[in-house]
Amino acid sequence: MEKKRDGKERHAAAGKEGDAAKGGERKSSTGSDESGSEIEKGYSRYELIRHIWNDLGLTPGETVYGTGTFSSSDRDTLISSDIMLEGIDFNLVYFPLKHLGYKAVVRSIAGIIASGGSAGALSVKAAVSSKLNVEQIRELFAGVSAAAERYSLTVVGIDIKPSVTGVTISTTSWGSAGSARAATGNEERGADDIRPNDLICITGDLGAAYAGLQILERESRIFSEGALPQPDLSDYRYIIGRQLKPDLRLKLLNEIRDKGIEIGAMTIIRDSLASTLTGLCIDKGLGCRLYYEKIPVDSETGSVAGEINTDPVVAALNGGEDYEFLLFAPVSYGEELLSIPDISVAGYLTDASEGLYLVSPDNTLMELKAQGV
Repeated sequence: MEKKRDGKERHAAAGKEGDAAKGGERKSSTGSDESGSEIEKGYSRYELIRHIWNDLGLTPGETVYGTGTFSSSDRDTLISSDIMLEGIDFNLVYFPLKHLGYKAVVRSIAGIIASGGSAGALSVKAAVSSKLNVEQIRELFAGVSAAAERYSLTVVGIDIKPSVTGVTISTTSWGSAGSARAATGNEERGADDIRPNDLICITGDLGAAYAGLQILERESRIFSEGALPQPDLSDYRYIIGRQLKPDLRLKLLNEIRDKGIEIGAMTIIRDSLASTLTGLCIDKGLGCRLYYEKIPVDSETGSVAGEINTDPVVAALNGGEDYEFLLFAPVSYGEELLSIPDISVAGYLTDASEGLYLVSPDNTLMELKAQGV
């Protein structure tokens, strides 16, 4: 169940920017939300957008002043949109703005990558309140720029508008579906074809982002009450990194493809493993057996789960925001999949008549349901 990694691996997985994990900057979420037509005195909306284009090292085009909405008649084009709302998806008390911009991009392109496509272009719109100054807004877009560079994306549109209800970030990404079959590798079945007895495979580990969120919320409450000074979160570096700055395991997908493993279908685990798996099985008219002991959980997640009195596997099943891939492959590829580090074979698909079940360590069947932790 638990996965252990050394310090070097942990640092790489959590990302090199761990400022927040060390008890770094805390952006207050208090203050006036009144916003006028100018973001800050001396900067109009369009002037600030131009400054951000310059920060990105790009020349603004017509999309700077437009809505950033594009359409395509190309059947092989994939489009993904996402929105993040302050107070719902993030808390600026502990969420560094650069990490927020980075995460917004990852959320936007995750579905395209999971569909077997290749993301190529990105448009970002931000509604900001008066509590953010110009430098903070530029910091937000510095995170967008870092993610665009990391995933080889072209930023084709930027827009900024005032908000009276906090910060909102809306992203739209475009990609090519031309590589979908190559990514899934299943010429005989075709993409998105899963069947009974196919293996249920999970990349990386689950529950870390949820555990990181619980620690951030706990320390934020303690800090706001003035009970303790600025907290030292260095012991939680990995799980906090998974919450604040997730990354997609593209190298792992490439390794699967290079080994010639035929993936029948692939999706992203965003809401939770339980909701993603049960939803897909219901849509496809299938059942499943998911083994409790095979669900991958990092050792730090297990330790923190003990602190917060939560079963680490329950956190892995229902926590969400892991941005790991859920893969399905014919059973004939079992040995090859097990030979790849950071891939766990956690169960198999069945006929719908056999139901959706979690198998306990003593082989007891427990109905698998999507629910909050």
